[in-house]
Order: sequence, then structure tokens, then C-alpha cells
Amino acid sequence: MAKRARAGSDDADDRLSALPDGVLHAILSFLPARQLVQTSVLSRRWKNLWCSTPCINIDEREFDIGSGRNVQAKKWSKLENFTTNLLLFRSNAASVEKFCLYAHEHNHRDVDKWIRRGIKYCPTELDISG
Repeated sequence: MAKRARAGSDDADDRLSALPDGVLHAILSFLPARQLVQTSVLSRRWKNLWCSTPCINIDEREFDIGSGRNVQAKKWSKLENFTTNLLLFRSNAASVEKFCLYAHEHNHRDVDKWIRRGIKYCPTELDISG
């Protein structure tokens, strides 16, 4: 009977992490940005993988902000901090195939800043909605 590797042990059989970056990037490109960054805790191999994923998909609905008068300032602040840091720490060397941003313009300055930053990556596909 084979032994089971304990969670967190270095000798665990991690077949997913053994895949090449290109395959992992293809898989990660389906995730919204918040979930994409959360994959960095899976293992050392995944720590910075999100920084070079070819798709950036930022969606305010992940932060349950609300709309119109129901916008919650605290949740918008979390989205603003997350998105600004995501775009700041993403690898400039990695090409961007797709940049998606779904955000109501609760704060025009923030949204405009994110759009400008997304355009600087010269994505093949640009999708801005809200």
C-alpha cells in the first residue's frame, strides 16, 4: 500500500506543478484575477506564476461591491488596492493576450488608471465593461 504524503510536505507528488509554464498559464487564464493571485499559496512553484499569466481578468463582482447607491466604500477600497497592486507587480516582460476589466465607474480616476495600465501591456484583446 502506498503512503500518502502529508499536506505541506516537500515530497508530496505534485503532478500539476510539474507541468510546463505554458500549460499552467493556459489553465490559469480562465481564472478571475483574485482567484489567480490566490493560487500563489499552493506551493513555491506557484508563488509568482500569476505574475506572467497572459490573461488579466479583473472583475469588481468578485468583491461584492454592489451598484448605484449601494456601493460599499470599504469593498471598493479593497478592489482598488488589489487591482493597483496586481497591475503594479505583474511582470512587464510577459506578454498579455487578453485584458478584461469589469467595473462600474464608482471612481473614475481609479478605473481610468487601470484602463491606461492595461493598454500599456498592448493586449491582443481588450474588453472593458461595467
